[in-house]
Formats: sequence, structure tokens, C-alpha cells
Amino acid sequence: MDNAFPREFGCNCPRCLRPERAANTSVSLIGTDGDRTAFHALIDCGHGISDSLAANPLLHGDQARLDWIVLTHWHSDHSIELGRIGAGWIRTCARRGQPFARIPVWCREGSAQWLAHEQPNPWRTFADPVVAPGFDGAGVVLDPVPIQALDLYVTPITLHHSSADVAPDDLSRRQPSCAGLVIQTPERKAVLFWDMDNTNTWMTEPQTEAHRAALVLAQQADVLCVDCNTWRFAGTATGKPASHASFHTQLQFVRALAPRETLLMHLSGHEDERGDGFGWLDSEWHRRAQEAWQAQSMPGSVRVPHIGERIVL
Repeated sequence: MDNAFPREFGCNCPRCLRPERAANTSVSLIGTDGDRTAFHALIDCGHGISDSLAANPLLHGDQARLDWIVLTHWHSDHSIELGRIGAGWIRTCARRGQPFARIPVWCREGSAQWLAHEQPNPWRTFADPVVAPGFDGAGVVLDPVPIQALDLYVTPITLHHSSADVAPDDLSRRQPSCAGLVIQTPERKAVLFWDMDNTNTWMTEPQTEAHRAALVLAQQADVLCVDCNTWRFAGTATGKPASHASFHTQLQFVRALAPRETLLMHLSGHEDERGDGFGWLDSEWHRRAQEAWQAQSMPGSVRVPHIGERIVL
């Protein structure tokens, strides 16, 4: 559930000193058949995700399986454990006496280029890349992830995330690489919008038919998970914009999306000033967010989820 740096070396803020287990932002999409785990798609695999998988009772022992990995983008806090998870899965297959098949890994083309550059061994050894072609800007619905699971649809929507939207061979060249996900079953809809920055105004001011189609698809979700890296910080004094959305920017986006429940993800506060988001624990984020929600008559409810929480779709 955490930001890119769950514990910053040398930092003595309450968030970095907390004793609880922490991990980067990730979700396991698990389908069950009675008491049997029948499907598992892992959405992002940054630091600590192997430990999160090991702690999930639906993935213990013979229940463990890994059908897909879906990556929102290439940054290490969303992909660094691709090799660890892949190597572990090879060893599990060997213990079970079953052949190892490379894991289908979905991502956008820009992220695939970065992963081939930054993580060449796991990308070649463990991954069976499923690449969404093209470099559309934010607010475009992409083809669904071709997951073969009954009554489950995972549809990407492109997002702006400035620090990731660059080309690996030329950091000065903008190359959109990120996507959020709309997850639908016959009964429920969840929207996962991370990582994203403050410039995703296609939600509040759609300019094209593509923007409007993306907005309609993302609206009225039962659960909306949003990148909330800071409370207020939106950029540096020199004018460089923040690469993540702040809570106060997310208020505008959430109002446009009108979900039933909003979950705050990717929490940090280290870019905020001390006393204004810096080092807040989840309990403080939760309290402040609920106060703001009520004061501004926001749609639905808001809260901070806990690591390992199970949400039924």
C-alpha cells in the first residue's frame, strides 16, 4: 500500500520508524472455486510483494498459483520483484514436478522498453510479455488485458505519470508508459488509478471522445483506489511539477469519478512539509481524509486500507 520508499534510510519520521510490515502498492486479483484458489493475477510487484504473497492465506502451499502479472508501469517500486517472484515460481514448479511456463506479463509498450533495459534477465527468463502497443497520452481506453477468467474483465486506461513517461534511450523525450485498470465482474467494478500525477485533467475537463469514453468507463465504481503520494505538495519552487497526485488534487478527480468508496494508496508524505503530510501514519491520513471528505461533501466514503485486506468483487 506504500509509496516508492516505505522506509527511507536515515529518516526518523513516524512512518519510517513504524514496526509494521510495509510493501509497495500492489493488488492480487484472486478467483476462487469453493475453497480452492482458481486464478491469480498479480497487479504490480515492487518491494515487499513476495512477502505479501507469502502472507496471503489464499496462496498458501498447494493453493499458490500465478496466472498473470499486470504492470501499471516500469518503475522499480512496481516491478523490482519480478525476478524474485519468477525465480520462486520456477522452484515451486520444480518441487511440484510440473513444467514451468513463462508468466504472461502485461504492460504498455513504453514500460516494456524500460523493463527490457532495466531488468533484462527476468524479462527474458520469467516473463512472457503481452505488450499494449502505442504511446497514447492520458485518458485513452486500451484493449482489455487478455485474461482467460470467467466473468472477469480488466481494461486499461492510460494515465500521465511524468517521471515514468520518458524514453529509456533519451530521457528528454516524452514517452507515455503508464496505465490504470478498470476491473469488472458481473456484480462490481473496481478502478485502480496509480501511478498518476496532477495533470490527468481528462477526468475533470475531457477534451476528446476518447477522454469521454475513458471517463464513463471509470465512473461510478464500487471501489476506486487512487495514488495519494502527498497531502498538498504539487511541485517544486522552480516550477517542476510533482510526479504524483496530491490528496487535494485527487479531490477534483474523485468528484468527477463519483465512486461509492475511495481507497487512498501509495501513501508517503515525504515531499510535503513537516506538519503537513510529512511522515504521517495511515491513521493520520485516514482521519484527515475523512475530515476533508465531510467538509467538501465528497461522493461516497474514503479510507486508508490495510496491507493484506481482502475486498470482494
